[in-house]
Amino acid sequence: MIVVCKKGSKKLIKGHQYKAVNIWNDGTSYRYLEGKLKIEKLGMYSVSNFTTIDGKEIPKIKIDKIKNQVQEYKFSDLKVGDILVCQTNNLSLFAKGHKYKISELSSKETEYISYNGKKYKNYINKIKFVGINRFINFNYFYFRKLNDDEKRDISLNSLLENKEPDYIKTKTRKIDLVDNKDLVLMSILSKSILDVNRHHLSIVEWGCKKIDRYGIKIDDYEDLLNMKLKDILKKIEK
Repeated sequence: MIVVCKKGSKKLIKGHQYKAVNIWNDGTSYRYLEGKLKIEKLGMYSVSNFTTIDGKEIPKIKIDKIKNQVQEYKFSDLKVGDILVCQTNNLSLFAKGHKYKISELSSKETEYISYNGKKYKNYINKIKFVGINRFINFNYFYFRKLNDDEKRDISLNSLLENKEPDYIKTKTRKIDLVDNKDLVLMSILSKSILDVNRHHLSIVEWGCKKIDRYGIKIDDYEDLLNMKLKDILKKIEK
C-alpha cells in the first residue's frame, strides 16, 4: 500500500510517498505492533504520521507479512547437514541472503541461582558452519530454515542432475558476497570522510581498518578511485 508522510524526520520526507509492506491498524495485533506500519527498507512507524494518497487516514486494516519473514524454530529442530539462509548483515563472517551448511552443533547446560535462591538451568546453544572455523550463538533471527520452494529445488537438482546444494563452502570475504559491492564501499568511505579521528591514516586506510566486518582491503577501492565523481554516483544510484 502506498502512503504519504505527514511529518518529515531523519529518514522520512514530508509529502513523500512510501510503500507500506505491513500495516497493523485493526485492533487485533500485539500492543507493540498495533497502530504501526512498516515502510519498505526504512522500518516501523506510527500510522498517525501517514495518510493514504488521497489524504485520508490510514484505514483500519491489517496487512501482516512479518510471519512469512521470520520462521521461529528451536535449536533441537536442527541437525548437522541442514542448510540455513542468513537473514542479517550484522554478522562479520556471513552475508545476508546466502546459504550455509551446519557442520557442528553444540549445547552446554549451565546452572545458576537467582536472587530468590532458586536454581535454574540455562542452555548455551551454538552452531558451526562449513568453511567457518568458529561457533556462533544460535538465534533463529540470524538464520532461517529453507522454505518449501528452496527444498523442492534442491531435491529436483539432486534427483535430475545429481547436483549438490548451493551453499558457501569456504571462508569468503563478506564484501565479495554483497549485492552491491560499490555501494558498500562508498558507504564506508563516506563514514571515514566524516570521521575526525583518522589520526595519520588516509581516508581509504581508515575505512578499511575501522569497518572490518566486510574484510575490505585498499585494493578494493582501486577502480572507484580512478573514476570521476559523476560516474561513481551513477554507479551506486542504480
